[in-house]
Amino acid sequence: GIYSLSMKVDGLEHYSHVMDELDFDNFRQVNCHKDYDLFHLNRWRYHKCFPSENNTLEIYDLLVDGGKIHLRPGDSFDVEFIVKDIDGNESQIAFELNCGEPLKTSAPIRDGVLMDASTDNIFTVDGLAVRIPHGRIYDDFYLRPSRKARPNGPSDLFYLNDRDIPLDDEIVISLQSRMPRSEWKYSILEHTDYRGRVNYIKGTMRDGWYEVRSKYLGAYRLVEDRVSPQISIEYSSKSRKLNLHLSDDISGVDTMSVEVNGNWLRMAHNASMSRAWGDLNEIELPSGRTDIRVYARDLAGNEVIEMRKVHLLK
Repeated sequence: GIYSLSMKVDGLEHYSHVMDELDFDNFRQVNCHKDYDLFHLNRWRYHKCFPSENNTLEIYDLLVDGGKIHLRPGDSFDVEFIVKDIDGNESQIAFELNCGEPLKTSAPIRDGVLMDASTDNIFTVDGLAVRIPHGRIYDDFYLRPSRKARPNGPSDLFYLNDRDIPLDDEIVISLQSRMPRSEWKYSILEHTDYRGRVNYIKGTMRDGWYEVRSKYLGAYRLVEDRVSPQISIEYSSKSRKLNLHLSDDISGVDTMSVEVNGNWLRMAHNASMSRAWGDLNEIELPSGRTDIRVYARDLAGNEVIEMRKVHLLK
């Protein structure tokens, strides 16, 4: 990978960064150097040699005029890029940059609501509220919300832009619920990204508005989740190994625990929490009848307890 990048203009260094130290608290800001417009339109991968407004990365050895080259008709510059990897292997490219008369073009049509990167932004529309605190976006952009009516659902489906808008940290998204107060506890927010991948986000209900924090734009809607997880227990009396298969139709299993005769049993599980396994040999247990208690809760808060009586061999 690229370790350092330097840009010279007329033989003088104009921009330079070195990836020797990167604070993991703000490493996502590396995304601000990707030209998302070009990538989104043409799948071209271009690295911008100037930081965005809210960039706080400490990787820049030199920035002249913020890394930007100011052009006027008739200007000409010799530009050179020097790129190195961590082992010192180097590549260079040089070219002449000439500026002619600007082309007469119509102003681009900007639909949507301007989100200003220099301040907090709040957008509200019937059934939807979006709050983007200062520092969450790198550059100004136009929020283009749209909706798909779901009159029989807890909320409409709202679309919030797409992959060409990177977020540095969480923004606040609130959807108004049509569910009666007595059923608010069954609410969960469903998020779909530009690839069609679905995930669920646990939030807080405030006066009929379900509020979540998310690092992604995309499609959002409220859904109901009233169904508890399902648990299948498999136990081997010979090896004293316990295997669990867990499933949940909507929001997914969020937490689980196992007790054996009232003693907590350490369990390992896969990333999706669909399978878990443990070893009863880790607990000092007498032989004979043993009670296994398995508890599981999904992201929406639906709970289930499964009991199994097994016989421990000597």
